[in-house]
Amino acid sequence: MSDYNEKIISSLMHTGGGVGIGYVSRDIVAGYGGSMVAFAGAVLLILMNQVVKFGLKKNDFSWWMGNGIWPYLSTWYMVWVIVINV
Repeated sequence: MSDYNEKIISSLMHTGGGVGIGYVSRDIVAGYGGSMVAFAGAVLLILMNQVVKFGLKKNDFSWWMGNGIWPYLSTWYMVWVIVINV
């Protein structure tokens, strides 16, 4: 698989995770507080990192930062803001 396809797969996977955690963040904050949202988000991000390491054979942190962490965090924040304001 080409590096470009691996980047697309990783970015889409992490974006989907960001949408999911962003959507449930409102309910988690209401029930458990903000620290539980951060914990749940970190757990999901670590699990997705393990999937990327296993499936795409990528172990470089800077690659994961650009193609995983940033799409995840930015999508999480955008969805969370939209969910809270709607």
